[in-house]
Amino acid sequence: MRVGIISDTHVKNKEDLKRLEEIVNHYFVGVDMILHAGDMVDLRALEILRRVAQTVAVRGNMDFPETKQVLPEKTVVEAAGCKIGLIHGWSPAAGLPQRVRKEFKNVDCIVFGHSHEAFNRDIDGVLLFNPGSPMDRAFNTQNSVGFLNINQSAEERCDKIFGEIVKI
Repeated sequence: MRVGIISDTHVKNKEDLKRLEEIVNHYFVGVDMILHAGDMVDLRALEILRRVAQTVAVRGNMDFPETKQVLPEKTVVEAAGCKIGLIHGWSPAAGLPQRVRKEFKNVDCIVFGHSHEAFNRDIDGVLLFNPGSPMDRAFNTQNSVGFLNINQSAEERCDKIFGEIVKI
């Protein structure tokens, strides 16, 4: 199973929506699912993602009030037998992976955003994954999206999950 991962799209106007649609249509066509780790800002971004694949999203600190009302702060998604925690994150980038790690128990992976910095590392047996930002260069000079590739065992359990960062 291949899952497209995106965060911190910061869509605020029609130009941003058009750019997001170009990115999604280029990178995510053919994925089985999309996860958005917050700060989409405008809910119209969710519509663009859902045209390509089933999408699960959480809210971020910069989201419009109507977006925050619709999306949860965090959730757990099951994909090919793997449990994936999905959260935006908060506070400074330093220590962010360790803070989000404490928010979930019994997961195989945690997808987060907030820092705009790509991160793909196993910490204590859990893959922590941040795709960076595909459109906003605040705090980072390189835009990126990500993918989770999941192998399921014959018993339909999570066999292996690994992340891939793709620079835009």
